[in-house]
Amino acid sequence: MTAPIVLFVYNRPDHTLKTLDALSSNIHADQSELIVFADGPRADASDATLQVIEETRKLFQKKFRFRKITLEFSEKNLGCSHALYRGISKVLTTYENAIIVEDDIHTSPYFLKYCNQALEHFNDVPEVMTISAYSYPFETQMNQTYFLSTGAAWGWATWSRAWKHYRSDVNSLLNEISSNGQKTEFNFNKSLDFFKMLEQQRDGEIDTWDVQWYASIFLRKGLTLYPAKSLTVNFGQDGSGTHYSTPELPKRIQDQILSMSEHAENYIYPGNLTEHSIARKSLEDYFRSLSGPGKIQRFQNILKKLIH
Repeated sequence: MTAPIVLFVYNRPDHTLKTLDALSSNIHADQSELIVFADGPRADASDATLQVIEETRKLFQKKFRFRKITLEFSEKNLGCSHALYRGISKVLTTYENAIIVEDDIHTSPYFLKYCNQALEHFNDVPEVMTISAYSYPFETQMNQTYFLSTGAAWGWATWSRAWKHYRSDVNSLLNEISSNGQKTEFNFNKSLDFFKMLEQQRDGEIDTWDVQWYASIFLRKGLTLYPAKSLTVNFGQDGSGTHYSTPELPKRIQDQILSMSEHAENYIYPGNLTEHSIARKSLEDYFRSLSGPGKIQRFQNILKKLIH
């Protein structure tokens, strides 16, 4: 049986429609239930914002190629962190697993196939806590799927058995990482300051959920499966934390989408339940390559997923 697809939307009808079109073109889309969580407007929302929120919700009056569509529309604004946590938790009280997508993710037609097969394969392996369909663009060419001790955000899947370990108490995460002397490891050997992101979440400077998910997995010594070739593209970032101002996708994104096809490497699973050492080092090098004026901030914006 296919896992339900959980889609989070807010106020970007153009992005949402592109995401829906790609998802509905997936193999197994007609066998899958789509569960949509739409966040509500802030108390001070402008008329323009109210209009695009309504336009986004009206998209689901159209017919898409899913077995069933379930709509959960919030009347008030929950914010990114709470909306994602609440929605995923609600679904995983009913279902054993779920596939999670946000409103600016273009998926390969094989995205659902990859997620469902990996969910089944690792269903009874507690060390594996997440399935990522996105693979970081580091230089090393992988010849099969691989494990890293990270979270996942750009099209991913998990089980209720793993999600129950999600910890939203940022202070306890910070304290445990510090007291265990794991800050350097958590920051990928000082290549990117995820610890600072947790502090920013604690201090209300950002509103995110994924760095807590990474920390929760990290502290349990859990693993995330990554594909050899990425099956998703984020098309909602222009480096400023806002979405593109034109409906046309940049050529770079178009090229990435065209490269997403069915790769046999994505269905060859690791033989050992350990981090891939070469992938780990390559990811550290990739994070370091982002250092420089504006680059770290741009990548942090991407990680924060500030869709609100």
